[in-house]
Amino acid sequence: MFTIYQTRIEVSKKRYINYIDVFTGLYERVENLCIVKLLENLFRIFYK
Repeated sequence: MFTIYQTRIEVSKKRYINYIDVFTGLYERVENLCIVKLLENLFRIFYK
């Protein structure tokens, strides 16, 4: 998961590409994971 972002950071050090892209990408990943966790918990509650 993190290797893509690490390489992008390396590239941005050389070419000064926005770090914001990397951080927003990571944030979106974390948000999506949280949504998935919430859905899993809901299914567990309803299908016990």
